[in-house]
Amino acid sequence: MRLTSFKAVPLAAMLLAAGTTLHAANAGSDLFIDAGTLAHWFSEQLSNASVFSAAGSLPRPGAVHDLLGVEVGLSGAVTSTPLDVDGFHGLPLTRYDGTTVDLPSRLLMPVPVVHLKVGIPGGFDVGMRFGSANSNENTNDAKSEFKNQVVGVEVRRRLLGGGLTGVALPDVALGLSYDRSTGKVDRTEVYNGPLNGGGSLNATTHWKSEWNTSALALRATASKTLLMFTPYLGVGYAKYMGDTDTSINIAGTVSDPAPTAIDQTSTATAKPRSGEAQVTGGVEIAFFPLVHLNVGGVVGQKDWGANVGLVVGFR
Repeated sequence: MRLTSFKAVPLAAMLLAAGTTLHAANAGSDLFIDAGTLAHWFSEQLSNASVFSAAGSLPRPGAVHDLLGVEVGLSGAVTSTPLDVDGFHGLPLTRYDGTTVDLPSRLLMPVPVVHLKVGIPGGFDVGMRFGSANSNENTNDAKSEFKNQVVGVEVRRRLLGGGLTGVALPDVALGLSYDRSTGKVDRTEVYNGPLNGGGSLNATTHWKSEWNTSALALRATASKTLLMFTPYLGVGYAKYMGDTDTSINIAGTVSDPAPTAIDQTSTATAKPRSGEAQVTGGVEIAFFPLVHLNVGGVVGQKDWGANVGLVVGFR
């Protein structure tokens, strides 16, 4: 899915901030170190956001499909992760003044998701999901690109419900899922302006972050159908893995005070936080026998995700 405008993603605010300030952080060896510090901060923030984009995109009720039961769905999901703005403003920088940058407090990552679930023997069902979002934005002196892809697999075991017992008792399932997010943020821009401490920079700058993060989650979910409504609630824990690599390259001329050619790249890698407990919840509405509307969400210790979609299936 191609987003109509990159400005629709609050991540653009980070890109614009990078476009006007990261460039000024590379005039000499001390600024080369500054760029590495900034690259590490961006890597850490994008690791946290991307891994929750995978782990928090598709809450579902607790009913496990019977043997050969099938479910297909299409959803729109968005996740929200806080940015460590205070940490950014407190970075130990030498020539670059990070306190002047106005960053958003949270980073939103939207992604459309398609999923499939199939019942298998033994009271299990297995599900797969896939989502992809990308956008491009070009102006006179800047080019930005954003891509994010989410894939996942989940196996659930019925603990309660199904058959005649499902008439009076709630459906309860225990699920184990593995979700992976891969993507990048890429921005190229021309900067021509002053530097802190004197001098100026005229250069082409390139900032690129690439992530490969994943989450392994164990979750118990309970649900109960009441007429056409099926509310559900789940609790679990997600273990986060992977990392994000960020590079900042500046090629041009720095005048400090005499003009000097500059072409240097700072790189850094950071992992997401170790994991977090999560609560899922929502309601599925049966407008037609085989077509349902699912509205749900995932709340972590710092993050949240929302999901709305249509599901077609039979038990």
